[in-house]
Amino acid sequence: DKGVAWSEPLPLATVKAVAKANNCTVNDVLVAGVASALHDYLQAHHARCSSVTFMVPVNLKPLDLTLPDTLGNDFALVQLELPTDEPDARRVLAAAKRRMNRIKHGHEAALAFRLQEAIAGLSRGLYEASVDLFTNRTLGTLTNVPGPPMPVYLAGSRVEGIVGWAPVSGDQPMSFTILSYNGTVIVGIACDKTLVPDHETIVDGFAAAFERLRAATPDGS
Repeated sequence: DKGVAWSEPLPLATVKAVAKANNCTVNDVLVAGVASALHDYLQAHHARCSSVTFMVPVNLKPLDLTLPDTLGNDFALVQLELPTDEPDARRVLAAAKRRMNRIKHGHEAALAFRLQEAIAGLSRGLYEASVDLFTNRTLGTLTNVPGPPMPVYLAGSRVEGIVGWAPVSGDQPMSFTILSYNGTVIVGIACDKTLVPDHETIVDGFAAAFERLRAATPDGS
């Protein structure tokens, strides 16, 4: 059985202030929050895991609020390892920042995209086998989706909030989706309920993990 849950919204302005005070990106702060929330979850279940590896989508197109002439995505999935046995929030952030910088400034994403494209052109069976081989080396997908920065309306009614859940592939047990909308940020989790019991507590603990980082950050208010 699958389950989903989502966090209470965090003010994006507060997240930006913490990111600026730590000389990192908003994404670094939010990814570190996920790692710290998993640390708290493992402790609550008397379990220990030194780190977890997620698939992180890397966009290969420039961000644009307008729709392109032809729809479609150009993105690659690369592996991101996050510490889950580190209680110090700023150390977790430093690790997240260092590893995200490696992904952003390296050629791994572009090479992965071209490799996947080449394999897909050879054989459907070979492509599916390569996807399974790649995805089963990771816990799941961790993605940050920038939503509309202003309110949007549907049939004349204002949309109060947006929640997203990334899909899982192969034998992956969970995925995280960080989604911003109209000045707030929400984290959604989708998972296997048997392998990840009490999954709601993970996203419930996201705000507490962020507050620990905020408290440990000079001028992070």
